[in-house]
Amino acid sequence: MFPSTRQTLLRDATAGTPFALDAVAGMYWQPCFRYLIARWRLPRDQAEDLVQGFFAALVEQELLARYDSSRGPFRPWLRACLDGFFRKDNERVAAAKRGGGAVSVPIDSSPDLASPGLTPEQIFHREWQREMFAQAAAELQTQCEADGRPERRLRPGGGRAPELRRSGPGARPACDGGDQPSGLGSAGDAKAPRGTCGSADWN
Repeated sequence: MFPSTRQTLLRDATAGTPFALDAVAGMYWQPCFRYLIARWRLPRDQAEDLVQGFFAALVEQELLARYDSSRGPFRPWLRACLDGFFRKDNERVAAAKRGGGAVSVPIDSSPDLASPGLTPEQIFHREWQREMFAQAAAELQTQCEADGRPERRLRPGGGRAPELRRSGPGARPACDGGDQPSGLGSAGDAKAPRGTCGSADWN
């Protein structure tokens, strides 16, 4: 069973530990990227720039320290922060346009990343599952190599494990085929917990 985002990792990340911050960014980069495209219909390049800026701002403004696990799960909180960051960025663009200093960015439906029938929240959850699966597979392979055992791509219960691939900006791993890991929680966590950060929290 895969846990939700590990509380020890979140505690270290909110405390500003570099390794934990890198791990959280690696785990959530692809989900945030695809969520922006699905929810706000952004072109890939713009979504990539926004995600990069988002994680940089989380670190620089120490916003992870505001997360309170007693008020709700981490993933809805992070999505709310991302939405707030996007809205704030839009306000900056709109202000620059009024001043005549901005170039209009076309909206792109990004059909190659479309997921018919899924909500943006479900896409975010699915990509998070894939990141967790890929990280677990990589850790298992590293452990097997360290123990001197031959590499095996077998999943519990028999059969070949899904092949891992790298795609999209940042070459984050994802998985093709096979079953998604169980015990990852419900994708119906779309409601953000109280105390989330909105556009007013971004400097």
